[in-house]
Amino acid sequence: DFIPGRYSFVSASEYLGDFYHAMDALCLLSTQEGFALVMLEAMMCGRPVAATPVGAVPEVICDGRNGLVVSDQPSQIARAISQLRDIPQWASGLALAGRAYAEQYGHARRMAGEYERLLTGLWEQKFGAAVKANSQASFAERIWG
Repeated sequence: DFIPGRYSFVSASEYLGDFYHAMDALCLLSTQEGFALVMLEAMMCGRPVAATPVGAVPEVICDGRNGLVVSDQPSQIARAISQLRDIPQWASGLALAGRAYAEQYGHARRMAGEYERLLTGLWEQKFGAAVKANSQASFAERIWG
């Protein structure tokens, strides 16, 4: 099986927004992954994402709603890409839903706040005392303003 249409395999570390805006969709075909920031970046740029179900992908992508979760089988990857190409209105809907997800959950400020709450909770569980008074600004607020 071949991937339909035009495609590129790229590796980049600068001007990533240019790459995202040049593509019609992102395929993240990892066999191992933790949390792939590239997934949120593509979603934030309004690109539909097709990804293998590794790492945090199943937690972020709800298959058929805000992206596609595909197996690593070439025929399944080709099928997903064909669907995105052949049904552009649907692909646009996936991209819009993906962007909404990224806007709601993917900002560094929100993630820093959640990490702080997690670490504070763990500290309080272990040591049984509040880490800081309610009147102090949180770490995330001090960092991000």
